[in-house]
Amino acid sequence: MKLSLPALRNTPWFKATSGQWRYALRNTIAMCLALTFAYYLNLMSPTGR
Repeated sequence: MKLSLPALRNTPWFKATSGQWRYALRNTIAMCLALTFAYYLNLMSPTGR
């Protein structure tokens, strides 16, 4: 399957503005930090052990 350039330009990734990319990147980093913190505190288990 070969995608042409006009087909790629119609995807949401190419239509997103720089503000939308910044928002998505900020949320991604925040989620990674939250998950790292949760695993560090061992919050995945109900007992915390």
